[in-house]
Amino acid sequence: MDMKVIVATVILIGAVFVGGFIYRNGSGNISSPPVSFGSVAPEVASGVVYFYGAECPHCIDTLKFLEDNKIAEKVPFEKKEVWHDQSNAKELSARAKACGIAEDGVGVPFLYADGKCYVGTPDVEAYFSEKAGLPVNEGAAK
Repeated sequence: MDMKVIVATVILIGAVFVGGFIYRNGSGNISSPPVSFGSVAPEVASGVVYFYGAECPHCIDTLKFLEDNKIAEKVPFEKKEVWHDQSNAKELSARAKACGIAEDGVGVPFLYADGKCYVGTPDVEAYFSEKAGLPVNEGAAK
């Protein structure tokens, strides 16, 4: 086999891998306004649930914020990892869909609370700050 073909194949495979990684991780810090919705199934409409990816750098920052500020002591919520748990990933998709968020627009960190979806570190941290009685960053959406 020609060496140029081998090199081109390796580069192509590497580019696809890196592109997929960037796509999956890059969508996690998108700051968008919370989206509310009307009537949804009870299993989707209940609770405050924080969805994250174990290796997601934005999620790691958000988890540090939650721990440093002892948010779990002030605001009851569930944490669900979605990159390694397909059941949690399906739940995330269902909640995002209920908020009108397209599948390709879903990223982590993602919070479902009070009938709204919050996507990205600034929005998730702003929600928890407000509920925990902490100052809300000016740049974050409420």
